[in-house]
This record gives sequence, C-alpha cells and structure tokens, in this order.
Amino acid sequence: MYGFLKFKKIKTNYFGIDINQKLIEIGKKTYPNAKLSVRDFHENRFTKKFDWVFFSGFTNKGCNY
Repeated sequence: MYGFLKFKKIKTNYFGIDINQKLIEIGKKTYPNAKLSVRDFHENRFTKKFDWVFFSGFTNKGCNY
C-alpha cells in the first residue's frame, strides 16, 4: 500500500503494522521513510484515531461477535 501511495504521489501520513517481525524488517529496508511497527492488533489496541484503516490478510482470530 505504501509503495502504491508514493507511486501515485498521494500525500499521506502512513502507519503500517504487522505481527511478523521479518515482514516489518523487509518493509523498513524497502521503504525507509515509512512508519512501520510490529504489533498484534488483537492484543495491542490503538488509542489513536485514524481517518482510514485497511486490512489485508486479517483473520477473525479472537473476534467476539
């Protein structure tokens, strides 16, 4: 997503998360200016508000309906 936004010259305050440390390391090498963080979305909820949130490969693990 970050690469696409940069390619299209869309100005944004991007923040990416993944539970996989290796993927975050690759992302930081590929896009050193991106804000990327290792985080388990289910265990570490955000208090910060976001205008847009996109999920890719997200599972239902731990969701209570």
